[in-house]
Amino acid sequence: MSSASTLGTNQFLTLSDGRSLAYQHNGNPESKTVILYFHGSMHVGDARHLSAELSKRGVHFIAPTLPGWGQSSPRPSSIPFHILLPQDMTALLQHLHPSTDGLELYVAGGSYGSCPAQIIYGAPFDRFPLGRKIKACLHLGGFAPLYKDPSALVSHLSWSNYILIGPPSRMPPLSWVIPKLFKSAMKGMVGTEEAAATYMRQQVFNKMGDQEKAKIEAAMGEKLEDIIQRMGHNVHESVKYSWKGLLESGVVTNEDWELRDEVFIGSKVDGTAGEPPKMLIVAFEEDEMMPRPFAEWCARNYRNAELRMFPGGHVGALGYMDEIWKILLDGN
Repeated sequence: MSSASTLGTNQFLTLSDGRSLAYQHNGNPESKTVILYFHGSMHVGDARHLSAELSKRGVHFIAPTLPGWGQSSPRPSSIPFHILLPQDMTALLQHLHPSTDGLELYVAGGSYGSCPAQIIYGAPFDRFPLGRKIKACLHLGGFAPLYKDPSALVSHLSWSNYILIGPPSRMPPLSWVIPKLFKSAMKGMVGTEEAAATYMRQQVFNKMGDQEKAKIEAAMGEKLEDIIQRMGHNVHESVKYSWKGLLESGVVTNEDWELRDEVFIGSKVDGTAGEPPKMLIVAFEEDEMMPRPFAEWCARNYRNAELRMFPGGHVGALGYMDEIWKILLDGN
């Protein structure tokens, strides 16, 4: 187990195949209440800011950096993402919590990070035995599993996302050409921390109203410019060492995640497992990046799901995380 002195700093776990898994963690490392949080696209695992609600509850917050992003080693091409991820997360959780007796695991992910969150939430127990410890999942402004209903779900993607992570991203030669074009276009925008901060300011924060900005500052206890600079650091860090995580996003969003049947409505519940854990689905009224139909599909099709709507755009969660964590952890 890592010592308290490592909290909120970059840490590295050498995996059994020699790959490196980067992560940060914060809170109480002795706590049996563990939150495993997956970052979105163009970000890395960041646990430097622990919300007041989580701090008050004394949870252990763990934020891994996904394969191919930041300083985490890329995914071996021979192992699908939905197979590799449960292996990596088992290793990380066992490293930080050698004894899992009494462990209560909450899985969470925002935007693209909702994909790994759903993969861990619904992974077969022989693939992710710690899945039996999951109490709930937080699906935060994120994706639906495209493979479950591709014709209906893909139609809601924006044109840019349709090209980058929709069907064209899986069809040669577009599957080779599109990622290279996107990488070439993005390099100048995120090549330095300052450039990345400018990109976030223009693409996200400049589109907010004053009320949403003030809400985020109050919730985070920081000036907006400091938040933007920290996010700019993370965006730059996400592709500083490798672009492979970004370039395989279309593979991850489209592949069959092989989730357990019983997590979906209309499937038989495994009598040995009982009802699946709750999935709290949070969407934002002015979110232009992540279509609301994704959240609505998840709410209709996951067996034990609840949809909550909040004001704001794609990063609107920053202003409401204390409330969202409270809903998740209290189960109501």
